[in-house]
Amino acid sequence: MKRTLIAAIVMLALFSCSKEENLKMPFDENTIAKRLKFVDVNTRIEEKLTSKTKLEVVIVEWDEWGRASKNCGGWGLCNADWFPSSSKKTLTKRMNNKGSAALLEFDSTENKYYIDILLAETVPTDIPKDALTFKIDLDFEMNVQQAVGRNLTFHKGNYFFNDSLGKFGGYRIYLN
Repeated sequence: MKRTLIAAIVMLALFSCSKEENLKMPFDENTIAKRLKFVDVNTRIEEKLTSKTKLEVVIVEWDEWGRASKNCGGWGLCNADWFPSSSKKTLTKRMNNKGSAALLEFDSTENKYYIDILLAETVPTDIPKDALTFKIDLDFEMNVQQAVGRNLTFHKGNYFFNDSLGKFGGYRIYLN
């Protein structure tokens, strides 16, 4: 009787552990960009304009989130383009797509250009922290010769969520 009881407890423990492991399956990275809310580029431009600095607007935009290794699906970036504009009407029209955009900025300390992808609200609690890593699978070049005097490269790598960027955190990606 004791052996049967012990066997039943062991079986229950094994079943319970395997069920718990099933609940810890990796988060589907194809849904991350759909679940996160980002600060739109118009808001960023308005913030920069209120700082009373001379503002040359170079906007980096992409049609969709995605990684090269996943045929531009998943959570990352596989391409980007730029356009300069100061017309809000033009900006609003261009932002009505399924991608996103960021300002191209210059860090004089690092002597590098960068973009910040900032969140507009807190990360949903059901998205695991390790799933927030933003990935670029392959280097790709952005032709900004006309805007900054040379082309810039997005570099392959893992970009970790930085909760000190903006109000709700985000990602900083340096280009060179």
